[in-house]
Amino acid sequence: MKGLTLYDPWATLCVLGEKQFETRSWPTSHRGLLAIHVSKASGYAELATVPPFLSVFKDMTHWHCPGCIIGTVEVEGCYPANPSMWPFGYSKQEEAFGDFSHGRFMWKLTHPRRLAEPIP
Repeated sequence: MKGLTLYDPWATLCVLGEKQFETRSWPTSHRGLLAIHVSKASGYAELATVPPFLSVFKDMTHWHCPGCIIGTVEVEGCYPANPSMWPFGYSKQEEAFGDFSHGRFMWKLTHPRRLAEPIP
């Protein structure tokens, strides 16, 4: 199975279904199941305490699990992040969760699944 390592809180947002587009500087031809792995490097977890991240994490405990696979998503497609070139809209919250600047790529994520127990 292919996997993608992300910093938290973005990894957790993906497996919760709160982040429907992962933005990258490179496109992917992969379609289908993708494991989501939390980077051991942390420095962004405190973002969960400020808006708009706070709205997702305020009632969660024990969500940060560095170095673990925490769930899966399916990559449905990959599109340029130029709004004039793709048919999707996204919310202000989604916009805050990614870098949609010109020249980047959006990976459309579907069917998020958070594992009951993370895999180290």
